[in-house]
Amino acid sequence: MKISRKYFWYLSRPEAPACAGRGAATLVAAEKGSIRGDILRATLLSGLFSAIVVPALLLTACGTAQIVARARIPPPLIEKLPMTVGWHVPAEFASYVHKEKHGSNSGKLEAALGKGQTEVMTQLVRAMFEKVVPVDSVGPQADASIRAILEPSIDEYSFITPQEAGADLYAVSIKYRITVYGADGKLIDSWPFTGYGSVPAAGLKQGPSIERATSLALRDAAAKLASEFPEQDAVKNLRVGSELEHAP
Repeated sequence: MKISRKYFWYLSRPEAPACAGRGAATLVAAEKGSIRGDILRATLLSGLFSAIVVPALLLTACGTAQIVARARIPPPLIEKLPMTVGWHVPAEFASYVHKEKHGSNSGKLEAALGKGQTEVMTQLVRAMFEKVVPVDSVGPQADASIRAILEPSIDEYSFITPQEAGADLYAVSIKYRITVYGADGKLIDSWPFTGYGSVPAAGLKQGPSIERATSLALRDAAAKLASEFPEQDAVKNLRVGSELEHAP
C-alpha cells in the first residue's frame, strides 16, 4: 500500500504563524507519567487547521464543560489492499466520553470523542481496504471472504494547561490501538499509536482551547493510522497473502 506524501503532509503540517515561538517550544506531560519528549516531538506536527469543528464551549470554575471533538479529513490518497476485512467498533469506543476534574479550581471536563473518532477511523479503514464489512464481534465469522478483523480502542486521553506546561498553550494526547484478529477470532497483533494536538492559550478560554487541541490530536492520530498502520507486519502479511500468525 502506498500513501501520498502530499496527503500525509497535508494532515500533519503545522501552521507556522500561529505556532512559531511559543508553540514550537511545547513541553507536555500526561496527567500521570511523563511523555514530554514524545509530545514535544509530535506536537510540532499538529498545528491549527481551519477544517476542525470547534463549538465554543467554556470550562468554568464551578461547572462542567462538555466538549465535542471531530476532525474532517480529506479522502486519503492511498492504494487499497485488494481484500475484505471485518471492522468491529465496540460500543464503548463509539460512545467514549472522558470525564475528569482537573485541578482544584478548574471544574469538571467531559470530552466526547466517541462519534468523531469512530467516523475518522472508519473512513480511513474503508480507504485502506477494498471491502470493509461491519461485524458484531471479533469472533469467528460466517463470511468466508473476511481475511481479518480490525478493532479500534482508546487507551488514554490526557490534557495539560499552560500552568502545567510551563508555556502559554494547551496540549492533548490520545493513545489509540488497533487490534487485528484472524477470521477465526484469534488474536494476531495489537498496534498502539498516539495523536497529539496543541493550541496557543492567548485569546481563548480553557474549554474551547482543550476542545480544539483534542480535535487536532484526533487529526494527528488519523495521519499516523493512514501512514503507519499499512507498514505493520500483520498488514504486510495480508498484502502478500501470507497466513496470519497468531499472537503467543
